[in-house]
Amino acid sequence: MAEKSQVCSVWVGSETGILKGVSLSKKQAFNFCEMSCLSLDQEVCFLGWGDQHETEVLVGSVNGTVKTFSTEKGIFAETRQCRESTQGRFTGLAVTDSALITCGDRTNGLKVWDLESPETPIFTSKNVHNNWLDLRMPDHHQVRVHDPASPQRRLVLEAHFGEYPLTALSLPANQDSVVVGNTHGELAILDLRKGLVRGCLKGLAGGVRELQVHSLEDRSLQQKVYLKSRFNYVFLSSKDVELSSSAVTGDVEEVKEEGGEVDEAWDTMEMIKDQAKKRATEEEEAIVTGVEKTTKKRKVVK
Repeated sequence: MAEKSQVCSVWVGSETGILKGVSLSKKQAFNFCEMSCLSLDQEVCFLGWGDQHETEVLVGSVNGTVKTFSTEKGIFAETRQCRESTQGRFTGLAVTDSALITCGDRTNGLKVWDLESPETPIFTSKNVHNNWLDLRMPDHHQVRVHDPASPQRRLVLEAHFGEYPLTALSLPANQDSVVVGNTHGELAILDLRKGLVRGCLKGLAGGVRELQVHSLEDRSLQQKVYLKSRFNYVFLSSKDVELSSSAVTGDVEEVKEEGGEVDEAWDTMEMIKDQAKKRATEEEEAIVTGVEKTTKKRKVVK
């Protein structure tokens, strides 16, 4: 398993508790788990790096456990019970040398905390003004930028995309844009300098079982992999994502996954062809034709 995990540049956590590693250069996907002991309470809700060298992946599950996966050995090295399953899901996992962390939720704005003095946050964003009905502005499809160094704590920039809630956000390497995704499977690139939508990614069908690689330059689909089970979190390593030569020229390569899963039974099912339907249609047409001929004969007799 070590040789498989070392070539993976994309890590995916599924709702069945499976950690998947994807190698785009080899066009393969691998399962790293014990297939015999999978359950819904092991659903992966967050992934994070366990060290700065990216040799460990932290896997947060719904049941409150955090597993440490070794990318060098290809095995789970440690499991810790961090909380009870009734205390909610993990929304973040990280190992950092910095004492500063940020947080926020649906009802609380952005806050910056110093872990050395956690009594009060060192920065709290100012609330957005109410709308014309004097109601609180909803946080559904907006990306907001704050400046912690500003004493006024006001919003620096706000960008909108669509009408549906945003569920994913990622910063590319250039730092002047952000990629967002909503609940309808739509992905777009937002310009953080102007607050406008730079463009939507092409080739999306709204599926939650397929991993796709797009170009940020022309937003075209470069490569895709079908992962069978639904996944909750996608995690990228800092090393370059190597694409095959066919993907660079524009031909989309579909990566096949190695390893069986619960829904492998679909692969063994016999495909129903359209011959039976075609025969039924021909029989119906023949009956209609026979009725018409009988009607004509009756008219001639009269």
